[in-house]
Amino acid sequence: MEISIAERIRKLRLQNGWTQTELAERSDLERKSIIRYENGQNIPGGKALASLAKVFSVTTDYLLGLSDEPQPIPASESALSAVELEAIQVLRRARSDEHRARLVNALNALIPDEVV
Repeated sequence: MEISIAERIRKLRLQNGWTQTELAERSDLERKSIIRYENGQNIPGGKALASLAKVFSVTTDYLLGLSDEPQPIPASESALSAVELEAIQVLRRARSDEHRARLVNALNALIPDEVV
């Protein structure tokens, strides 16, 4: 199922715990524009799209539905296994550095010290 730009904007806003007003302030857009984007009444233009991508830390391709990866996978990661890439995506979805640190600590606790 393809996710629309409206659904992606709403999903990202809710994942960040922001109101439409907060998103408007962070992205330097009008609240009524955010409402229209989320309702599918309007599609953000170039400047608005770039601003939303920056605020959400995702690519414009992700917002537009051209990619399912919120952030591009650097070439250095191209040699990683599917499981390693999934672990990276989980870390990237964590809401804060504190959550990421907890995930890393949990992973480290699962691996015996002698394994390197």
